[in-house]
Amino acid sequence: MSKWDDNPNLRLGIIGSIFLLSGFSSLVFETAWQRLLTLHYGVGSVTGSMIISVFMAGLGMGAYFGGKLADKIDKPRKVYALIEIALAVWGFASIGILSMLASFTAGASYIVSLCSMAAFLLVPTFAMGMTLPLVIAVARPAYDQFFKSLAFLYALNTLGGAFGALGASFILISFGGIDIAIYTAAALDLVLAGLLFLIPDRQQILPVEVDRETFVDSTSQSPISSLAVSVMLAFFSGFLAIGYEIALFRFVDVLSKSSPYTFASNLAYYLSGIAMGSCLAASRMERRQRLARQAGNVENEKFVDPRHILRSFLLIQAGAGVYVIALFAVFFKLLDTTWLAGHTAAFFQPGYVYGAYAGSLSAMCNLLFVAVPGTILGASFPLLGTLCYAGRHEAGRAVGTIYSANTLGNIAGGLIVGFVLFPLLGTEGSLGLLSLLGIFSLWLFPCKKPTFNVFRVVLSICGLGAMWVFPHPGRLYLAMHEKAVKPQATPALKHYLQEGADGVCVLFEDGQRFDNYINGYGHGAKPNYKYHREFFETLLYTKHPQKILVIGFGAGTTTELAVRVKGVEHVDLVEISAANLANMRKSPIGKVFADPRLSVIEDDCRRFLMRSDNKYDMILLDPLRATEAYSNNIYSREFFKMTMDHLKPGGTIMLWLDEHKVLPRTVANVFPYVRQYNYFLIASNAPLVMDTLAKSDKLSAFAADEIKQAWDKEVRFVGDREAVEKATDRMPVNEDLRPVCEYFLGLRTREVLNGDAH
Repeated sequence: MSKWDDNPNLRLGIIGSIFLLSGFSSLVFETAWQRLLTLHYGVGSVTGSMIISVFMAGLGMGAYFGGKLADKIDKPRKVYALIEIALAVWGFASIGILSMLASFTAGASYIVSLCSMAAFLLVPTFAMGMTLPLVIAVARPAYDQFFKSLAFLYALNTLGGAFGALGASFILISFGGIDIAIYTAAALDLVLAGLLFLIPDRQQILPVEVDRETFVDSTSQSPISSLAVSVMLAFFSGFLAIGYEIALFRFVDVLSKSSPYTFASNLAYYLSGIAMGSCLAASRMERRQRLARQAGNVENEKFVDPRHILRSFLLIQAGAGVYVIALFAVFFKLLDTTWLAGHTAAFFQPGYVYGAYAGSLSAMCNLLFVAVPGTILGASFPLLGTLCYAGRHEAGRAVGTIYSANTLGNIAGGLIVGFVLFPLLGTEGSLGLLSLLGIFSLWLFPCKKPTFNVFRVVLSICGLGAMWVFPHPGRLYLAMHEKAVKPQATPALKHYLQEGADGVCVLFEDGQRFDNYINGYGHGAKPNYKYHREFFETLLYTKHPQKILVIGFGAGTTTELAVRVKGVEHVDLVEISAANLANMRKSPIGKVFADPRLSVIEDDCRRFLMRSDNKYDMILLDPLRATEAYSNNIYSREFFKMTMDHLKPGGTIMLWLDEHKVLPRTVANVFPYVRQYNYFLIASNAPLVMDTLAKSDKLSAFAADEIKQAWDKEVRFVGDREAVEKATDRMPVNEDLRPVCEYFLGLRTREVLNGDAH
C-alpha cells in the first residue's frame, strides 16, 4: 500500500483543497453570470427568483445524476477533472453565448426569459451539481469515516463559496470587471482539472460490506433510515434554510443598505456559518467515536446510530428556530433603548456605506443575524447524507439524492417565502413561521422517552409563547425607521408601510411633509424644491415636451410635475418596486395615478426600453444611488445608448447625480451635448439652447411660489460636454462589464493612487 493509500487524511486534505477552490470558482461564476443575465432580462423579484430557481434546479439535477454515476464508474477522479474542464470552457465562452442568446430574447416575456436562462445556466450548473457525489467517490472513505469525510468536504466547498462571493465582489469585479471575474474562475477550473489528473487513484478500498453487516443486524427493525424519510427531511431542511436566508438577508439589507458588497458579505457570512456548523458536527461525531473506542464499545465506534442522527437533525432545526425568535424579540425590545436606537440611526445617515464604523456595524449584524443561524443549520446536510447512506444506499447515490432533494426544498422555499409569505406575513411573520416549523419538527421523532417528550412539549409551548413578544408584521421595520429618522416625531405623524416580494417601503406623512424609504434608503421627500429646479431646468431646454418618460417614482414629485406641464400628451412611469407603488396608492400622493395621461409600468426600466419602440421628448432619471446594488444596469454606457435611441430629435435626458466624475464622463461618452450642474445633468442629441421666450408658457401650470422656491435653490453650472471630458479625463467609464461606480472599491483606490480622493 502506498503512502497515498495509507494516509486517508492526506488524501482527504488534498481532495478537500481542490474542492474548496472549486467552490470558489463556482460562486464567482454564479455572481458574474447573475449580473450578465440581469443586463438582458432585467432586475427585480421575478427575474431574481427565476435565475436562482434555474441555478438551483441545475445543481439538483446534476447532483442526482452525479450520484448515480459516481457509484458505477471506476475512476470518478477523471470524470471530475473532465467536468472542471467543461466548466472552464463554458466559462470562457459564456459571455459570447449569452450575448448571442440575448440578441434574440432580451427584454422578452418572462416565459421566454425563463427559457433563455435555462438554456444558458442548466449546462454549467448541472456540471457543478455532479461534483459533490463525484468528490465523495474520489475520496472513498471507509464506512465509519463517511460522516467525517462528507462534513469536511461539504464544509470546504461551502467555505470556498464564501471566499468566492467575497473575491468576486470585493476584488475581481471591483478592480477588473465582470468579464475578468469569469475568466479568472474559468482559468482556476483548468488548474484544478490538471491537479485532478496528477493525483493517483486509491488502490485499495476498505470493504464496506463488513461494516454494513454489523449495522444492518443492529438496526434492521428501525424504519427511520429509509431513503424516503431522508429525502423528505432534506427537502424540509432546504426549505427552512433558504427561507431563513432570504428573510435574514432582507432584514440586514434594510438595516445596512443594499450594495453589491452587502449581499456578498451576507452570503459569505452565511456560507461560512454553514461550513463552521458542518465542521463542528464532524468534530463532535469524531469525539463520540473516540469515547466509544476508549470505552470498548465496538458498535458505536464503527457507525453512528440513525436514531441519534435523526434526533440531532431535528434538534438543529429547533435550535435555529429558538435562536431566531429570541434574537428578533430581544432586538425589537432593545430598540426602545437609547443605545440600540443610536446605532440603528447610524445606518440611516448619508454616506453610511463608507468608513470603518459602518464596516464594524455591518460585521456585527452579519455575525448575529446571519452567521450564527448558518452555523446552527450547518450540520443538517452531512447528517442527512449519513442517514441516507446508513439506509444501505451507496455513497454517491446517497449524497446525490440528498443534495437534489435539498435543492428542491431551496427552490420551493425561495418561491413561497418571497412571493407568498412576504406579502402576507412580512419579514417578521415569515421568520416566526419558519422558526415554529423548526421547533415543531421535533414531533417528527418517534420517541417514547418521557424526558424527551417533556422537553419538546416545553419547547413548543415556549415557542408559541415567544410569539406574543415577537414583533408583529410591519412593526419591526416601522420601529427601526422611526427610531432612526423620526425620533422627534410630532403627534400628527402618519405612516404607510408595504412589504412585498421586491422589498420594504415606509412613507411618513407629517402635515404637508412626506419622507419615503425603500429598503432602508431615502427615496424622495416632499416638499423638496431641488426636484422642481432640475425638472424646470430640463423643461426649458426641451423644445416641445409632449411625451415624457419618468424612470423611478420615489416620492412622486417628478411624476406629478410631468403630468402638469402644459401640452404634455402622455407620461410613462417605469417603477421597479411594486411595493412602493402600492404604498403610494394608500397615501395622498397616490391621487396622481388617476391622471388619464399617466401610464404606470411595473418593470425594470432597462427591460422596458429593450422591448419598447416609444420615442420621448424628455427622459427623467432619479432612481438610484450610484453605489446601490444593480445601479450600473441603468448607469452604464450601454444603457445611456438605449435612452438616446428612445429620444426624439431635440429630446433631453435629465440624470440626478450623487457621483460627479464617472457618471458625467459616461454620459458625455454617449451624448454629443451635455450640461452638468452641481447635482444633476442634462444631455441631448441636439444643441442645448434654453427657450427663454417660451419660459412663461412652459411654466404657466405651476404656482408662482413653486417657481420661486425652485429658483431659490442653489444650482451651479459646472460645464458643457467639453468641460466634463476635460475635468474627468483620468476617470473610467461605466460599462455593462465594468460597473465602476457600483463596485466603488476599485474607483476609490484609483482616486487615492491618483491623488483625486477627497
